This record gives sequence, C-alpha cells and structure tokens, in this order.
Amino acid sequence: MTIGNILKDIRRKPSRMAQILLGYIPTTKLTWLTSKAARRRALTNLFHACMRDVLQSISKPGENGVAMMSGDGVWRRCHPIFANFVGDYPKQALVTCTYNGRCFKCGVTPDQLGEYQTFPPHLQSLAIETYLLADKEACVFHVACRKTGLKPVYHPFWESLLLADIFLPITPDVLHQLLQGMMKHLIGWLVRIFGPTEINARCRAIPPNCNIMLFTKGITLSCVSGHEHKKMCSIFTWTGRRSPNSGWVGFNPPYACCACTLGLPLSGPTPVSYKRDPRSIANGSFGVSQTQGHIHRPWNTERF
Repeated sequence: MTIGNILKDIRRKPSRMAQILLGYIPTTKLTWLTSKAARRRALTNLFHACMRDVLQSISKPGENGVAMMSGDGVWRRCHPIFANFVGDYPKQALVTCTYNGRCFKCGVTPDQLGEYQTFPPHLQSLAIETYLLADKEACVFHVACRKTGLKPVYHPFWESLLLADIFLPITPDVLHQLLQGMMKHLIGWLVRIFGPTEINARCRAIPPNCNIMLFTKGITLSCVSGHEHKKMCSIFTWTGRRSPNSGWVGFNPPYACCACTLGLPLSGPTPVSYKRDPRSIANGSFGVSQTQGHIHRPWNTERF
C-alpha cells in the first residue's frame, strides 16, 4: 500500500520503504485436483478470496472516509480506495475476470482484435449485477457470465469496493507490451530489411555516449531483458538509417525510418548527429541535433 503523492522514482525503490506490505497470497498450485478446468477455477476463486480478505479493511473507510494527518500536520478526511493494479496480462485477466485473449477494457471479440473500431467498454455495474447471481442456481449464473464475457468467479474482491471501477485502474504493461512486445516486432522487421550482419555491425560501431548502452555483440540476441530493450529505443534512430549497400526489397525508406523514430520513445540522447543536407533527405533519414535533443524531420510527415 502506498499514497499517490510520492514521487515515482522514490516509490519504485524498495530500499526507500515507500510501500507497506499488507499480506501474502498463497502460491499453491492445487496439484491434487486432477481436472485442469476445476484447478483453474479453484485458483481463481482462491485469489479473489484472499484479495477480498486483504482489502476488506478499506471498504467502509473508502466510502465514509477516515481522519489522517498529512505531512504538514493538518488533519484531513481521506478515502483509501483501490487506485490501480500493476501486473502483466495474465494477472490483469485474473483480476478483471476476463478470459485470456480478451480485452479487459472493452467487449471486443477475439476475431475483431486489431480492427480500427470502437467497442463498448466494460461496465462495473453490469459486472456486479452478474456476480450477484453467484448465490443462485449455477446454470443461471454461468449463462449470465457467458453473455457478459466474464469468468464465473464466486464474488470477486472488487465487488464490495463501490468506489473502484476494476476496468479503469488497470495500468499498461510497459515491459511486455511496449519494450518486449513492439520492440521485438520492430527488431525483427529491421533485421528483415537490413540483415542481421548489418544491424549488429551498426550497433557495435556506436561510440560511447551518455545514457547509451553499448551492444558489443549486436542486438540480434536470443535472450534480451526489458532494460536492454529500453536502451535499444535510444539507438534505433541511428541503426534505422539507410545504408548504400543494403537493399530495401519491398520497403519504402521513408516509411521505415518514420516508423522507427515516431513509434519509439527516445529514452536518451541520440548517439550521433546528422546534418540536414539533400543526401540525408534522399536517403530517407532524419536530421538529429544532439545538443538540442530533438528530431528534425526533413520531409512532411503528414503524408504518412
């Protein structure tokens, strides 16, 4: 448990003790259950039962408020609520009671994932009405869960937290979705364009610089951590430039560089400075100013 006005750089360090441990969740696998479906349902119900017991103490104070003293010595009425949940996709599906492969924000079907359409979001009120049927007949409860696209969980822990909408506080999984998700796809895309030899040679040729990790063995590695993926974001602007000896079979150079630069957050200064000359524009590259720390786009990117 923590409070929201603590800086993120302090809150994420366990040594600063900015968070309080409320309890432990059992890690048993229930191997004595032979049926896999029954084991999954039992583990899900066990998780929600433990979370309900842990968060039961903040249910009434969250609604009515409790007097707390702030750092300046003033007493204020505070409402401790379930603010957000940080976890990977399996844990997000476990908390929101959605099926794997489904979106925990809206009701999009698995065959429509990736389409540029707007789908109705999940409603907390509809989910609570569905799980209130858990004490009635099992067939009625399962049919209602199937219609709403939720798992038949026996009273989720967020059912009694009236001020928390479980479908809103789910935070993005930056590690798996962005760093190890989009980065892995982008690395494979550039390797198909340039080839692994060219990409690794460019990474090894990058000079030492501030906040830049040197990949002396290249970036086409079999095992890459999330921190290494994050450091790759700051060198992809340089590795994505067109080489005179590399072929662009089936790819348009401006599109490739535009995707590399606009699709990634630059987490550090660009390792090399380019001049804005006609050759850089013809090669489809971006002119980068190392001192200013921003990117100059030689062409109009609105047409992309």
